[in-house]
Amino acid sequence: MLHLAKASKSSFVDDGILQIRELCGVKTPGFAARLTRNKAPATHAVSPDACRFIYVLNSACHIVVDGRPNTLIPGDCLHFADSCDVQESRDADCLTLEVHASANGQAGEVFKAQDIGYLPHERNNWMARRLLSEPVRPEHFVVQLSRVTAAPDLPAIPWPEVPFMWLGLQGYAAFELDGRNVFLLPGDALSSDSLSDDAEQGVFTAVPMNDCSDDFEVLEIYLRG
Repeated sequence: MLHLAKASKSSFVDDGILQIRELCGVKTPGFAARLTRNKAPATHAVSPDACRFIYVLNSACHIVVDGRPNTLIPGDCLHFADSCDVQESRDADCLTLEVHASANGQAGEVFKAQDIGYLPHERNNWMARRLLSEPVRPEHFVVQLSRVTAAPDLPAIPWPEVPFMWLGLQGYAAFELDGRNVFLLPGDALSSDSLSDDAEQGVFTAVPMNDCSDDFEVLEIYLRG
């Protein structure tokens, strides 16, 4: 099943120096994701036994991993493993996406948006993707920025047959959910709650997308499988 978390109906919750908005959690097998933000500049330690990936959406984030400093601006991201020592310093109004997973294995890898070109999408020939991860094992998760480059043949099933999450960044995608036509807009999160009832075969029950804007852009996260 699919679950849509609308930004307009979700609020941030105070958690010390950060505010947190959960996007998907225990019902999405393999990982959880959340948005974090801070109003004022903030410095704190990151617990790498849970958080494995940070993607910057707004402002700047300065992260020191095992003594190595990294400055991330919007579109940049960083992976780290549970053995890393991580310190984070945020500029004011910094907004990030954090992914929490049991394993990743891409310790200390930084992906700078300006250095990464777009490639053909592996599933959707009407999209291009900017790969933001290098998974090598089935339990690793894939992160990629995908955008529309051509008119899709609708209706389409653009999501993978594995647990996943989409975070809308630009434009919109429309699909029918629980008998209603709904839209994935910037800040909204679409995730798979579980595999279908036929879990032994791993068949995912997908919902077709029936429309999207020419400028639709989404951050995709899914298990490599």
